[in-house]
Amino acid sequence: MSDQNLQQKTIQKLKEHNLYAKKKLGQNFLISQKALNQILQASNPQPQEQILEIGPGTGNLTQELLQSNIDLTVVEKDSDMLPILTELQKQQPFRLINADGLHLPFQELNLKTGYKVIANIPYYITSPLINKFLKYAFINENPTPKSLTLMVQLEVAEKICDQNKLNVLRANIIAFGDTRIVAKVPASKFYPAPKVDSAIIHIDVSPSPKVNCDLQKFFKIILASFGSRRKTLKNNLKSLAKAWEFDLQDLSQQTKIDLSKRAEALSLQDFEKITNYITTHTS
Repeated sequence: MSDQNLQQKTIQKLKEHNLYAKKKLGQNFLISQKALNQILQASNPQPQEQILEIGPGTGNLTQELLQSNIDLTVVEKDSDMLPILTELQKQQPFRLINADGLHLPFQELNLKTGYKVIANIPYYITSPLINKFLKYAFINENPTPKSLTLMVQLEVAEKICDQNKLNVLRANIIAFGDTRIVAKVPASKFYPAPKVDSAIIHIDVSPSPKVNCDLQKFFKIILASFGSRRKTLKNNLKSLAKAWEFDLQDLSQQTKIDLSKRAEALSLQDFEKITNYITTHTS
């Protein structure tokens, strides 16, 4: 289907139900067949796999997913979109949940480890949503995904996938998997068009964490280390060292990590070393 036809189809769906894109919910509906195909190719849904789609909107991606013989669960926060999605259920049954995917308990999703997440979500919940299905899923021993394929703001995608500079969100992701940008998607490929360009990212999730340390302490150390971007590690970790009663000079000597650097210059393994040092030197 051409992008023009997909846009017309999307607008027609909205008109039929007297609906419109809600700015407060960050609704921008994808109207690019190429981008839909790229999402499908990256997520690679297989027969009988559990797929969780969050934020289906008018169901353009949902309709594509229904062509695969998958176990599909769709979570939509906007109850006004339900009539459109209910019509799609007549083509092929799938589980439809009217809820905020960010706050919906795992128990209600009925997922098993190895499911895949696909989401075209409002940009402001990108970090919390990724953390829910990676960081907190692993820490709280909830079912963990095999992969996440997400539409995010281009600038955020570049930060997530920048191999030369660490940041909090990237650390939260690569502790559990590998990231890549699948494709850039111009703002014109959405209806209505947002003010910024987007990108499809894909995260391949490892069966177990890629760091061997206390995860809760690891992420507290990450947050403290990036507390002030312009400060060195030594200055950012002073409060934590006082609270947890460990010696920063000894930490540097034992781990051979230069604390005069900024956090963004360190690797994930450096923070693993710091976490293990602190774990063994504090009660």
